[in-house]
Amino acid sequence: MHRLTILADFDGEFVSKIANIIEQDAGYILQKCDDYQTYLQFYFDGQKSSRENQIIFEKCRQLLYPAKIDFILQEPYLPINLICFDMDGTCINLESMDEFTGEYLGEFAKEQMQFATNQVIEGSCEYIKGFGDKISVLNGIFRSLMKTFYNNKIRYKAFEPHLAEFLAFCHNDKIKTALLSGGFTDFAKMLTNDLGFCYTKASSPTFVKNYQGEDVFSGTIEPENICTEQDKKSELLALQKLLTIDTFSIMAIGDGTNDIAMLQTAGIGIAYKAKQKVKNLIPNWLEFSTYEALKCIVK
Repeated sequence: MHRLTILADFDGEFVSKIANIIEQDAGYILQKCDDYQTYLQFYFDGQKSSRENQIIFEKCRQLLYPAKIDFILQEPYLPINLICFDMDGTCINLESMDEFTGEYLGEFAKEQMQFATNQVIEGSCEYIKGFGDKISVLNGIFRSLMKTFYNNKIRYKAFEPHLAEFLAFCHNDKIKTALLSGGFTDFAKMLTNDLGFCYTKASSPTFVKNYQGEDVFSGTIEPENICTEQDKKSELLALQKLLTIDTFSIMAIGDGTNDIAMLQTAGIGIAYKAKQKVKNLIPNWLEFSTYEALKCIVK
């Protein structure tokens, strides 16, 4: 059974338009439609990733995108048991490494970092090399400044709207959550402490002691300590095995090209305010809604 959720509420004429997309354009038999106060849900049988489903995505996008309305097609629909999140651009509304660099090394260094970040996120360069180029800019910076930066710039200030409430809702409903990030482990752990992610995996740069015995960035990172696109996918599959759940009961949310494998492996991958390269491959988008809207998806 598939479930199509329209993240808005409409009159009967609009419901008929969606029903026609499902029945006439895609050729499915609509089993039922539930009309709630803030969203609509349609149930019908279908095959995952079929041409009929592609028609639903295409037709719904034509109808809803101009009106700035999101929709999610779960193919098939199963209650969600695990949600895997990217961090930068998905859980927080900034690129933590870029902003951290700018804060302590100035605008020119930030621009260098942003350029390397864009190359990595957009898939324009080999990921491990690009990540190494980013880290080299931070040579000699105190590790302790990451906590200062997190407290001043990220904690509660840069969280995506309604993310904290959504995570609390999920945890109250016994849904497990994982933070899988290419960003720094220190930032990911601090975010985990604040928001309660059940599992965390991120990238761990190399630190050395300075003459005062304090940890500073060495400007390097071992390749095995970088959380790559394939590492995110592998971690998702490891959690699936640990929790003994179906992939169709796993949701993944991300915005960059290094999230694509994770999004494609999950039963439902959501491109969150994502780069176009990601949206070209991931049909479910969240463009206009906040995390509050996803409560009806995980039920």
